[in-house]
Amino acid sequence: MSAANPRLAPCAWLVDCGHGRRVVHRGAWTTLQGRMVAEGAWAGDLSAEGALTSPFRSGSGAVFGDDRLTLFAPSHSVESIYCFVPGDGGGVVASNSLAMIAGYRDDAMYARGQAGPIHRRANAIVNGWVEYPRELYRTATGTMHRLAWGVFDIDPYVGAVHERPPFPPGPAPFTDFGSYRDYLRHVIAATMANARDGQRARPFDRLVSSVSAGYDSPALAALAASVGGTQTITLTTSRGGEPDSGRPVADALGMDCVEVERTASRIEDDRTSFVDAADLGGSDQDLFVASTFSAGDLIYRPFAPTIRGSVLLVGHIGDAVWSAGCKSGPEVRRLDNAGAGFDEFRRHVGFVQLPAPFIGAQHSEVIEAITASDEMRPYSVESTYDRPIPRRIAEEAGVPRSAFGQHKRAAVAQVRIDHGAQHAALSRLARRYRAAMDGAEDLQPPAAAAGAG
Repeated sequence: MSAANPRLAPCAWLVDCGHGRRVVHRGAWTTLQGRMVAEGAWAGDLSAEGALTSPFRSGSGAVFGDDRLTLFAPSHSVESIYCFVPGDGGGVVASNSLAMIAGYRDDAMYARGQAGPIHRRANAIVNGWVEYPRELYRTATGTMHRLAWGVFDIDPYVGAVHERPPFPPGPAPFTDFGSYRDYLRHVIAATMANARDGQRARPFDRLVSSVSAGYDSPALAALAASVGGTQTITLTTSRGGEPDSGRPVADALGMDCVEVERTASRIEDDRTSFVDAADLGGSDQDLFVASTFSAGDLIYRPFAPTIRGSVLLVGHIGDAVWSAGCKSGPEVRRLDNAGAGFDEFRRHVGFVQLPAPFIGAQHSEVIEAITASDEMRPYSVESTYDRPIPRRIAEEAGVPRSAFGQHKRAAVAQVRIDHGAQHAALSRLARRYRAAMDGAEDLQPPAAAAGAG
């Protein structure tokens, strides 16, 4: 078929590449351009070359070459791409959705008893781009790879995976606070230009920022406002029911604010309590419960109508990058996996997730030096909860010091799900994908087509 499949999740894609076979399944908000299929957006041209050389990608895709398949993952660890390599050398299947591959090939689905070890391997991505396990699991017929950060060249005939360096070479494109803030703005603006490109069948035409009473999202809202963003989303409370609304920040920036009650706060008793996913209800629960990470991000589902068709700024890894010492290091390690269970929800709703603190985070020594520099001292509150960089970004944009960064709070729900329930949810989601994949695009390349580069 020549068109995208409206029955699929709008931002989902899958490619099957093997001997004489180049097949694509894709949702309505993906992009098919020449030999490239992609979703999301990135800083750079809407082309294969633009995606593969982008300094920061908030999207993923595949490029068919004459003798290889090139996959590109987001430039962060909040989301990944998956690649199933059969042991018989019959080609490879890749997708930005684990459930979609499991729906396409029954033999790519793991056994229920593997769920616990897979959960642990999946969550090990917090260790950064050097140490995270590329192999997620094995089945009787093949190996499932989970790939993040970079660009991967795959020989579909033997299943060999070659990983390119994940970041552009050279020194940091910033040296002090001003140039760092400008670089963040530049990447966000360039991503928006890509997201709005007129070549897209469905552009992502709005920039929305999450916002809370913490540190990271107020800085993101300020950055969004500086490049034309006008809308924010916020939860009224944090884990434990403490006030956490970012409305005062949005008001100070002159931005609209959609504020909703945090569902789990009605159930949780304190910061260490857990909730059962079944107590939270909702017909879309499997989009979160099926995650090999956590279902805790399901508290954000009421925002679906607001963020559909947008680029959403989120603050994941800000706690590591912007704290004293830049705890993320050059490996870009995380302190938790918040946001990692958001991916199927995002693909089904249709929006781009841009975790801005990941931008340039590999240059940890430079960011650490900026945080500790004399110019940042006026923006240090000298407490255990202190992040001078986001505080200066927000304050210089007009947000009062008292409106944010006063208390450390958490939003993600601690959801209790046994591995059997997670496996069952993933199986149901795989069946949904299987039922939707009723057509595919044949990408047999013309003889004169360019290679993947």
